[in-house]
Amino acid sequence: MSRSAFWVIACLCAGSLAAETDKREELGPARVGTFDVATSGAEGVPLIGDGAEPQGVLTPGLPRPAARAYRLVPAPGEFRGAWLHWQDYLTPAAIARTVDKAARARLNVLLPLANYPDQAMWRSLTIPVNPRVAPGFDPLRELVAQAHAAGIQVHPYLVTLNGGLTKHPCIRPDWYAVDPAGNRVGGWLNPSHPEVREFLMALVTELAQTGVDGIHYDYIRHEYDSDYDYGETTRRRFTAEHGFDPLDLRTDTVGGDGMRLLQTSFHTGPGASLFAQQKQFLRNAGYQPPVTPERFLGQLPAETVLVAGNLYYGKVKFETLDKLLDFVERGGVLVVLDGPEATAQSRRMTELFGLGGKGYFDRRSTTLTVLRGPDGVTEGIQRQIDLDVRGNACPTLGDAKLLALFDDGTPAVVTKDVGRGGVVVFNFHCYQGEAADNPEVLQLFSRLVDWQAERRGIQNTTRRYGEAARRSPSAWLRWRVEEVTRLVRAMTAAARSVRPDIITSAAGGTQREDLHRLKRDGLGWLRRNEVQFLCPMAYTTDNRVLARRLDDELAPVTEPELRQMVFVGIGVYKSPKLTQRWLEQIALARSRGFRGVCLFAFEDLTESLINALAAGPFREPAPVPWQQVPAVEP
Repeated sequence: MSRSAFWVIACLCAGSLAAETDKREELGPARVGTFDVATSGAEGVPLIGDGAEPQGVLTPGLPRPAARAYRLVPAPGEFRGAWLHWQDYLTPAAIARTVDKAARARLNVLLPLANYPDQAMWRSLTIPVNPRVAPGFDPLRELVAQAHAAGIQVHPYLVTLNGGLTKHPCIRPDWYAVDPAGNRVGGWLNPSHPEVREFLMALVTELAQTGVDGIHYDYIRHEYDSDYDYGETTRRRFTAEHGFDPLDLRTDTVGGDGMRLLQTSFHTGPGASLFAQQKQFLRNAGYQPPVTPERFLGQLPAETVLVAGNLYYGKVKFETLDKLLDFVERGGVLVVLDGPEATAQSRRMTELFGLGGKGYFDRRSTTLTVLRGPDGVTEGIQRQIDLDVRGNACPTLGDAKLLALFDDGTPAVVTKDVGRGGVVVFNFHCYQGEAADNPEVLQLFSRLVDWQAERRGIQNTTRRYGEAARRSPSAWLRWRVEEVTRLVRAMTAAARSVRPDIITSAAGGTQREDLHRLKRDGLGWLRRNEVQFLCPMAYTTDNRVLARRLDDELAPVTEPELRQMVFVGIGVYKSPKLTQRWLEQIALARSRGFRGVCLFAFEDLTESLINALAAGPFREPAPVPWQQVPAVEP
């Protein structure tokens, strides 16, 4: 579709409803122009700070494109925000109640939902206006006016890539992401589709003209533990850049019976997300084995490499452990992902793996040292690999052959021959975090699998896709992360083109596992000033869980200034009556060094909590904890 055709459809979508209300007299500024995001510049977006200008017609009277962007630097104050739904600012009376409630709670930022579930809460020219909005009324502009009068900032949040939530009539069928089989992935949009980018850029450009202080990106990610997009547009672009079709990573197999992935009852229950991550790790390494439920383990032929994850104490049946031992003794190869804590419940398991004991380390920065292995199996692999890792590591090395260790001496990778078969143990969460797509870790994994398989004549364990894919099996993951980043970059450039001082932010955090599970690089956005603050949604009623999450969020943020631009999302909606618990979580966030919180949702702030905030942690009024200064462009 050409850009002119896109905008005709966009205007028709918006105009179909507006004509029934106010014939467009009160719609405000004229339609904004488009941006050439597909071809302009190395990054695919207009450049801010080098004199480049967006294509199309900007609204008369608004600033020209920014000569430079702005950034936030820490200043005295605290972020005291709340996300609110459209009902809280549907009418002038509702807005007055909302601003009064926010002022009584001593909040200084409101983040209103702008485009879900009933379309735009401003006089949009791209999507229909919420049908519940009175003709001629602009809820967002009125909220801005009343909130500013009370000293409160407004940063509307925009549902971006979850098109199934917004159900905007302008969304075309080919914008939706599809899986390797060609099936639509829920309602998720393809972030690399040029027309999806233009559509979202149009929305943020409109929002930037409503007088708001900032724009907050929500659902700016992939679905959890998902595998997409395999649409024609995406595959064509990726192939042109990397020399192989990403679909080859999923469909071009030979045989496939030489490797299996064990699924235990733990994986069908609380460990389901871990199982999904293990599948993704295997894909990154170049494998896509069929799944074998544990009830069929006894029927598995010995000429098989069996991958088994999460062999934890109390999580695996004794019957399953016995069958694993029998499988290896018959000549099979068992590859274990994460420390096999089952050694603590069975001496036979200790003998099988050559490891013992129970241990656990949460996210930790360490160096994995790769040692010289038998038959030159580790030759050519980087000797020192710096990683942030976690895992249920068995700390005691028995009679297994040590192939890699962590900097504290904990075994990282071991191998052992048992009977006619053999085992390989990756004694940590190799399928999570930085390890999941680290080229050296993936190469070490595939080398050991192939070595053990070849020694026993096991065939068809590896995928036979193109040589380019074999050289860089994680390129597809990194490319998808970058495509979400390019979308963020494009939306921010669009907003700054009409409001150089607009603040952009995102609902999301900095923890490194987001790269793999969500294809979201929040920390990278923050470092490059593509967003200026983040709000990780750490929703829980358990303070211990919250404490671990907060530590995970701050761990990778090494820059002191940026650590002060991450504000904790607190899920009051989970139990609005737990007033004391939410006060404790605010105190916990402060004790960890966070400079503010954002409460979800505004409607769940009870009078008890409002009064407690005003009398307790928010007793003294506070400005937002930043000031804007011109950014220094590289």
